[in-house]
Amino acid sequence: MVPCVVVLGSLVATGGGCGTTPQLRAEAIAATDTLGSPGADSDVRSIRFTVEATNPGPEPISLETVRYRVIADGRTIAEATREAERVVGRYATQSFELPAVLPENAPPGPYRVEGIVAYVPPGVLNRILFDEGYRRPTVSFASE
Repeated sequence: MVPCVVVLGSLVATGGGCGTTPQLRAEAIAATDTLGSPGADSDVRSIRFTVEATNPGPEPISLETVRYRVIADGRTIAEATREAERVVGRYATQSFELPAVLPENAPPGPYRVEGIVAYVPPGVLNRILFDEGYRRPTVSFASE
């Protein structure tokens, strides 16, 4: 297992509605590159990015879907979508991992990750709009 550090600039997304304007920042803070695992095909390489989401606001924010891609040598080498399944508490930070299986012909690195996280702003109306597909705000993250 070879640890890699991914340094990111973060983008801030805001969502309005019902009197508050929540902010959500997401950053990929670290990556781990592994070659095989006990009992698995030793030629399979995977990478896990640890992502930190910070909610500087006074209401919890539910993180929903994450879409991301891994980039090496200027080309996308892996893409994935997964559920974040996290609620970032008020004035809190929550971390989660984004795994990716690298193709056999993937370059040895360095790897970049970029993606978007869909989230539900605070409030019952925002949850209804999100669930019905009318409003799905996102925040982007990308390595430098």
